[in-house]
Amino acid sequence: MSETPAGAIRAFIAVRLSDEARRVVADLERLAGSPRGVRWVRRENLHLTLKFLGNVETKRIPALEESLEEIANILLPFEIRLGAPGAFPSLRRPRILWVGLEAGASELASLAGQVEAAGRELGFQTEEREFNAHITIGRVKRPGDLGQMKRVLREAGELQAPPWMAAEFDLMQSDQTPDGSRYTQLTSFPLGG
Repeated sequence: MSETPAGAIRAFIAVRLSDEARRVVADLERLAGSPRGVRWVRRENLHLTLKFLGNVETKRIPALEESLEEIANILLPFEIRLGAPGAFPSLRRPRILWVGLEAGASELASLAGQVEAAGRELGFQTEEREFNAHITIGRVKRPGDLGQMKRVLREAGELQAPPWMAAEFDLMQSDQTPDGSRYTQLTSFPLGG
């Protein structure tokens, strides 16, 4: 667990899931048999990351919020629908477990691109990897008997949850606790103003 420097917060920018989508995604853990060696993301923490900022000095937050508000004002809400689960780098050697999107991925990529550009102008580190819209659901810490989990992810297909409207995105604070990460919404940015 890394320490956040005094006068700073650990932050990221994200789109939240609907309650029903969050429930359906969290059910994958139950279906997968909760294998040891996998640290699952808690239901309340499931989200779509647009940009991870890392440690941010609190004095930089107002300028960041102003830039994010400008982005939100020019974009319209869009529909998101869950897709199928998978793993990075692959299901054969899973490290990160995720759920993709059937709808909304291109709109999220566009939004993430604008957030990335705004962050670059404000001096935040640029993300080198291409944006890939996904919901991280777990991290494999110790490979072990992952057979049932791999089978569930391989056979799940598109997850069945009603689509929802992404009507806003959020600046989030992440606090590391002994029980895992705790996320707090700092500012919400409604799309279309």
